Amino acid sequence: MTDTTPGFDQVVSLPAVSEGTVIPDFIDLNGHMNIQHYLDYLAWARTRSAATRESTSNTGACDDSASSPRSTT
Repeated sequence: MTDTTPGFDQVVSLPAVSEGTVIPDFIDLNGHMNIQHYLDYLAWARTRSAATRESTSNTGACDDSASSPRSTT
């Protein structure tokens, strides 16, 4: 069986899908983003991304950067 686990260099070279600042209310006792808030954000980002793709396909516009959720805060 071949090991297909990516190496460290491969993982850190992946592009960020979303970047942002985690507010203190979302941090758990271990200093990490609480998994529930992480999953809520992912669900929101996917919904927003799908809605963006739907609206741009209906107008004929095609902007690949609009289909990726990005946070600026």
